Amino acid sequence: MPDLTTTRIRLLRPLAISILVLAGAAYVALCWDKLALIAEVDMLELVTLSMSLLVFFVVTGFGFCLVVSTLGVRLSPVEWIGLTFISTMLNYSAPAHPGLFAKAVYLKKKKLSYSRFSVVMAAKVAISALSSGILGLLVLLLMWRMDGVSSPLLVLLCSALVLLAAMPLTLPLPRLTYQGKIWKLLKDAAQGLKELRGRRWRTLAFGCIVIVEHFLSAIICMIAFRAFGFELELLSALAIGVFVAIFGLFSLTPNNIGVQEIVMAYLYSVTGMDFTDGLIGGGLIRAVHMLLAFVMAPIFAHLLLSPTRLRQLTRLSHQNDPSELTVERENDEPL
Repeated sequence: MPDLTTTRIRLLRPLAISILVLAGAAYVALCWDKLALIAEVDMLELVTLSMSLLVFFVVTGFGFCLVVSTLGVRLSPVEWIGLTFISTMLNYSAPAHPGLFAKAVYLKKKKLSYSRFSVVMAAKVAISALSSGILGLLVLLLMWRMDGVSSPLLVLLCSALVLLAAMPLTLPLPRLTYQGKIWKLLKDAAQGLKELRGRRWRTLAFGCIVIVEHFLSAIICMIAFRAFGFELELLSALAIGVFVAIFGLFSLTPNNIGVQEIVMAYLYSVTGMDFTDGLIGGGLIRAVHMLLAFVMAPIFAHLLLSPTRLRQLTRLSHQNDPSELTVERENDEPL
């Protein structure tokens, strides 16, 4: 039975989506003249942006492959790239990360239990948050030293992120000796986290991949804004990439549609540019990102899944909340 907090979140999400849709429609109506810039985008710039996003998908998939490999799961390139596209497409259908559950169901046939998968994903989020927080602090320091731009709120956010993310990766784990199904799940989770912490080089490698993702995001931002003739320096683009990823940890809308664009536009305006230009640049990235996900995901779904399994996977990913992945029946069989 969902707790009160989960119920409130589920009630707030439709409200947040409605507010974003109405605000977006009103803003588009007021800034309609600037949308004419979209028709002037050069095809070469679109191709370059698409290729950059494809590289980003591949790097993200490799990071996922590296994390699950710490628990003995081996994925082929087709699997880790395909799962990235499929989960991204599914995440566009609901705000509760149905793509995460789809990955869990697929990896169940690799003998990775839901409880251990939850640990992998929690550790992945912690390492991503730690790497993003450290890089965010460095970027803010450079922006303050070079351009005099400061944001105490963002400094506080990054500091809190580093502190909270470091706790599960460094604090000693409790010893669990009790019996019962719940305690078994907790012991499985603790064992999985212990195995992850024991592979420090792979953990460090994943942290480096997260930083590579941020630099790729910066390049993608520069390409998208350049397509409209907007100037964006590497440091500013890196700041946008880092903080978009940080705010992406908190999902209110499907794949953070609207939220990501507003964050990008705000950060773009902090650098002294126009807020509307930031929205347009962010919108172009979103459009190409969605196009790639919806084109590539069916191709990889055909390669990885039978039609029956694909229908089961899609149905289960929408019927279940990823926060409930730790609840596992003893007799569960992989699809």
